[in-house]
Amino acid sequence: MTNTANDRPQEWYDALDLGKTLRGAISAREADEIIRKLSFKSFEADYKTMLIWLPEAMNEEAANKILKILEEPWDRTLFILVCEHPDRLLPTIVSRTQEVCVPRLAPDVLERVAQQREQMRAQREAARAEREAELARKTIDLASARAARTEQ
Repeated sequence: MTNTANDRPQEWYDALDLGKTLRGAISAREADEIIRKLSFKSFEADYKTMLIWLPEAMNEEAANKILKILEEPWDRTLFILVCEHPDRLLPTIVSRTQEVCVPRLAPDVLERVAQQREQMRAQREAARAEREAELARKTIDLASARAARTEQ
């Protein structure tokens, strides 16, 4: 079976095991929760960032609540809306955002990057183990030298 753009959200829903009734829709209550979380002061970063996955799945009430904060966002607040179908967003939301198209990465590219990262991690671990072994050898040599001096 070939995957079309229309199948991708369904793949996520299936992987997340949302069942038959949950379809990843963003409700008004969840929009309120997004706004509530963004009202907290940021202690660890200069910016607060909210990633909204499949915002086209928002019901109209939720979309209107999110629209209000997009119209007048708090200082140092960023929104990242990850869409499969931007044409399904409310036009007023689209007009208040900047579209950045990120092409889908091929699975072989992701696999190659993952393998490279694993190789790099393994190399770092091997180098660390070698440093620790060298430190252990030096410690043993030092202890042996001290023991030899005390025996004399």
